Amino acid sequence: MNQHPPGQHLPSCTSPRNCAEYAALLVMSPEDYSRYLAASTARALAAMEMRAAASVENDASSEEEDDDTPLDTYAADVQTLRGAAATSSFEDRFKAERLTALQSEYDEIDAEFDAITDAMTDEIRAAAEEDLSRYVPPNPYALKKES
Repeated sequence: MNQHPPGQHLPSCTSPRNCAEYAALLVMSPEDYSRYLAASTARALAAMEMRAAASVENDASSEEEDDDTPLDTYAADVQTLRGAAATSSFEDRFKAERLTALQSEYDEIDAEFDAITDAMTDEIRAAAEEDLSRYVPPNPYALKKES
């Protein structure tokens, strides 16, 4: 990856493979990209300040044992990208549009189902009334005829 100040691209910055900011520009909205640039600039300044403070501490306390754990220089970028991904306006807009479309489909299906069941209920009720008007219950006291 090319190392250069945030927001400035070198002539070799032609693909996401060799420039992280170029990759971010391709996948982020303009608002998210501007937030990303601000955060990466702040991260670069913070890293410079940390290096300066570390060199001052190392010079001042050369007798003390140095901490060999490396600094996580990508932690701030990862947090920035996660924050940008979590507040993506595209995702919110897409979810709202899809949920609205699904709700309208569900409403259409419910209306069709109600119309069908109302028609079937009327037909069943009419057939049942017709059959019941001709229905004569059996006489439990009648003697069974032998054939």
